Amino acid sequence: HFTPSSDECSNKEKHKEDTCYEYLLQLLVPEGRIVALNKRDSSKVSWEFKFDSPIANAWLLHHGKLEAMNLFDGHHIPSLNTYTP
Repeated sequence: HFTPSSDECSNKEKHKEDTCYEYLLQLLVPEGRIVALNKRDSSKVSWEFKFDSPIANAWLLHHGKLEAMNLFDGHHIPSLNTYTP
């Protein structure tokens, strides 16, 4: 569940994960895990989900349209310095 916040989402030039959603998503592709971190404190896990297989594709629902996520974008891959599963 990703909830856009106010009018910040109307400006498509902004990075949607940083401005429109209440969580920062981390995709652990080989493990098949999605982890939602709190935007205000990225050390706190808000929720997570584990699939039975690695993640092959992911999409976000944004203004009623599905947008493909780049699985290897630095915004979605946890850094060894900032996140420990």
